[in-house]
Amino acid sequence: MKLLLKLIRKLIRNIHWISRKMFYNKIISMYFAYCNSLVDIGCGRGDFLFVARNKAKIVIGCDIDVKPLIVLHLYGFDVVQCDASYLPFKDDSFDGAFFPTL
Repeated sequence: MKLLLKLIRKLIRNIHWISRKMFYNKIISMYFAYCNSLVDIGCGRGDFLFVARNKAKIVIGCDIDVKPLIVLHLYGFDVVQCDASYLPFKDDSFDGAFFPTL
């Protein structure tokens, strides 16, 4: 019974990730199709970054919480720890910015 519950939870997580991935692909194709550089402000665990890395040449994640940034850095992402109210980038540094949680 425990194994069955574990498998069901894993399936639900996979379905959730697939639906998020489809959503992010749609967002990218609608709004960021011609962007060579993207910044994800408030990136958290980086769900958008994992999809965007296949679409843009430069993808950077920003978050105030350092823990998910460490993991994302291990996956090869460029990340910056900062507060969304003060971003350490010059104006027009990116072709597009994604910040759905702000």
